[in-house]
Amino acid sequence: MIRFCLNGEWREVQDQAPDITLLRYLRTQVGLTGTKEGCGSGDCGACTVLLGSLQDGQWHFESINSCLVLLIQVHGCAVITVEALAQGGHLHPAQQAMVEG
Repeated sequence: MIRFCLNGEWREVQDQAPDITLLRYLRTQVGLTGTKEGCGSGDCGACTVLLGSLQDGQWHFESINSCLVLLIQVHGCAVITVEALAQGGHLHPAQQAMVEG
């Protein structure tokens, strides 16, 4: 079983293929399609999410390419996607800038 926090909610995941990437899980199993697959090799950044690990009782986050990380690797971690940026039904300025492109 894989247990991790996704956008503030803890999840327990079972029966996933051992080679499923975090990107594929987010898009196909959870429906979080804001994280995109661009190049599939970690160069473009379209699949970027924040990955947090607990250190000394506090979460420390870094940006990662979800196309390169297996789902099993986020066990015990926190993942934040672009969908978590909006608050109160209003887009975060970063989201709004993407919409206006």
